[in-house]
Amino acid sequence: MELPEGFAARPLLRSDLDDVYAVAEAYDIEMLGEPDLEKADIEAYWKMPNFHLDTDSLGVFDGSRLTAYTEVMMGKYVVLCVHADYRGRGIGTALGRWSEDRLRAMGAGKAIQSAPVTDKAALRIFADRGYDLGWTSWALALPSDVTIPQRELADGYAVRPFMPGIEDEAVYEVIQVAFGEWPDRERTPYEDWRAVVFEREGFNSDNMLVATHGDEIIGVCFVIDRERAGWVNSLGVDNAHRHRGIAQILLARAFEGTRSRGLKRAELATDARTGALGLYENLGMHVTQTYEEWSLEL
Repeated sequence: MELPEGFAARPLLRSDLDDVYAVAEAYDIEMLGEPDLEKADIEAYWKMPNFHLDTDSLGVFDGSRLTAYTEVMMGKYVVLCVHADYRGRGIGTALGRWSEDRLRAMGAGKAIQSAPVTDKAALRIFADRGYDLGWTSWALALPSDVTIPQRELADGYAVRPFMPGIEDEAVYEVIQVAFGEWPDRERTPYEDWRAVVFEREGFNSDNMLVATHGDEIIGVCFVIDRERAGWVNSLGVDNAHRHRGIAQILLARAFEGTRSRGLKRAELATDARTGALGLYENLGMHVTQTYEEWSLEL
């Protein structure tokens, strides 16, 4: 790996968590105006059994200071960040090549990276390196003075709290099947999903709602209480039960719960593959951030 003189690279360690978060937070504030992640999010990803810090990550250091890092996750995703003080020195390019080589060694067919549209330099680098623009994604927020309209559930349907330890795998299955309909979306291994949901610091089973039809779980909405807002981690409804307002009912009740816990702002993300942007906007939400996903055939 070619790095500027005096710089060194090594795999990340769990003791690097604070420094990794500091680099990510600085980038988010620069590009988005506010943090997009919490430290608990990074820590949860590091807990995934199929992610290995010693082989799937690399940090670049200027002495003891972490200047940039990359993580290769879920067989195709690259999370790469360079601190503003160290851009323009080829560090990001070197980490990008390392990430692509790591994915090839894993037998991956493609590499996927994303960046906010405000990061013009990153989008330029993707294009220059032969990446193809895949899809656009958006973060949306519900203003504190807007309430999502409630709808009546059709006969035979109910919405209630999730029962931890009993319905874990059923909830996982609903989410994986619903999200699996998207292009370029493979099933997340159950143990990895558990790590980023149930084992994430701050997980509260009261923040997960399920929709049922008879005894079957057919919909799920899970909210993470972040410092500034309630964030919808997952919202999915089985295809056979859509177009009955179930997703809207789940979302309305989840956001009611968020506000009852003192978080007035509610947020979620969606992308062009789902076709749901217009639905959320019609419910009163507005786009706060726009991202582009780019992919490279390996």
